[in-house]
Amino acid sequence: IQFRSSAACFAIPLAWEFFGSDVLDASRMVAFRTGDFTRQVIFIGGLADGLLATDYLEPLSLALEVEKWSLVQPLLSSSYTGYGISSLEQDALELDQLIGYLINKDNSEGVILLGHSTGCQDIIHYMQTNFACSKAVSGVILQAPVSDREYRATLPETGEMIDLAAKMISAGRGMDLMPREANSDAPITAYRFHSLCAYMGDDDMFSSDLSEDQLKQRLGHMSTTQCLGYFFNGG
Repeated sequence: IQFRSSAACFAIPLAWEFFGSDVLDASRMVAFRTGDFTRQVIFIGGLADGLLATDYLEPLSLALEVEKWSLVQPLLSSSYTGYGISSLEQDALELDQLIGYLINKDNSEGVILLGHSTGCQDIIHYMQTNFACSKAVSGVILQAPVSDREYRATLPETGEMIDLAAKMISAGRGMDLMPREANSDAPITAYRFHSLCAYMGDDDMFSSDLSEDQLKQRLGHMSTTQCLGYFFNGG
């Protein structure tokens, strides 16, 4: 683990700190933190997001410092263009490692998870895993949860590509990449494309056509967690 000042990386008046942790697969986890406190809000952005993903993060970090909370922004392996070759499960594993670091190395007294857009799906999935460190989560905030499936349904190529992804998964090729036309922004596996775009795919949690029973199946476990939902785009 190493710490250094990284304020020069940003043209904003904040004291950002860098920390990384070696994880079990020997990869490197990086996160940026404001405020050196024992309670943390962890921000999880949406597809293609990275650091400073929304306009509200700077004022939020300042407000949190007044209340003696730190703001932590992790760079998951799914950040930026990595989302297409990752999964909710991988994000959950990395999030659990981050919380474990905060508990064991930073004496964390508890965390709140703040999800933006598709980051809300990460939180919903993580809270269902019952991973060891999920017990340290005292509450969650879901800001602008979205249906990626309903958006993708407006694109003409989506139906054909869902069929292709399903065939690839059935053939044991779920981790193979889809054709470029399936997702022009980033490489994407058949599994992740199906997860995001197919009806009741793993990422399909907030679609307007899900039945009450389906919503209970996807979201029912959140009834035991303090949860706030804000259905607006924070920019």
